[in-house]
Amino acid sequence: MIERFYPNEYIDSVYELDINKFKKKGISAFVFDIDNTLAPFFVKIPDGRVRRFFERLKKNGMSVGILSNNKRKRVDIFCRELNVIYEYKAGKPGLRGLKKMLKRLETKPSSAALIGDQIFTDIWCANRLGMYSVLVKPICKKDQFVTWLKRGIEGYVINAYVKETSK
Repeated sequence: MIERFYPNEYIDSVYELDINKFKKKGISAFVFDIDNTLAPFFVKIPDGRVRRFFERLKKNGMSVGILSNNKRKRVDIFCRELNVIYEYKAGKPGLRGLKKMLKRLETKPSSAALIGDQIFTDIWCANRLGMYSVLVKPICKKDQFVTWLKRGIEGYVINAYVKETSK
């Protein structure tokens, strides 16, 4: 039962994503969470490294979108800087926002990967829809209160995942 929360991959940072590996898997679209995946939740605009990373993804033929449970203003300001489509108040782990995003990216779940820092929102959402899921370590230790509460339980799932995948 716990396996439903396991990511397909667990990496330290979005910058470890190997675009060519994903292309070989038939994945042509990336859907990213923002908070603690691309930037700390208190950072309003993406830094130069995030901008360059998104430019590289696009130059390599990847479709890119942002899926966030945050409010419109926060998501709009961040995404405007990256010139990408987005869904705010996505309701993850519900599937409504993710399905809208995939429709806007004109792709199907099997051709997309969702990259995020939370198991019970990002990873579970992707897994439920049959997408490739990538868990990244949170960028910073500071979290919003609700997220902070979930981190302890997530640690249990991550430990089980690491133990099972290292066999």
